[in-house]
Amino acid sequence: MDTSPTTSHGDDHLVYDVIRAVADAKGIDPLGVETRVNDVVDPDALDRLFRDRPNGTSRIGGYLVFYMCDCEVVVSGDMTVEAQLLSAGDGSTEE
Repeated sequence: MDTSPTTSHGDDHLVYDVIRAVADAKGIDPLGVETRVNDVVDPDALDRLFRDRPNGTSRIGGYLVFYMCDCEVVVSGDMTVEAQLLSAGDGSTEE
């Protein structure tokens, strides 16, 4: 299981990075991620939250945490996506 963060690659939507990070955390192929990101968080809102401002300046700081496929997913303002597999009995629910 890879716990290293996945970083966005320019024009890719963060959704793809979320899928890759969850797949890495679970040790599966990205095609094996059964939950759709849009069932957990609005993909357009996610992209808008972290893209550059209309004047071209970067957004500084901030992060979003949500749960997907037994993972805690953290998207940071620097476009880093991290997913950590949650252990059983931690009180979280499958999304």
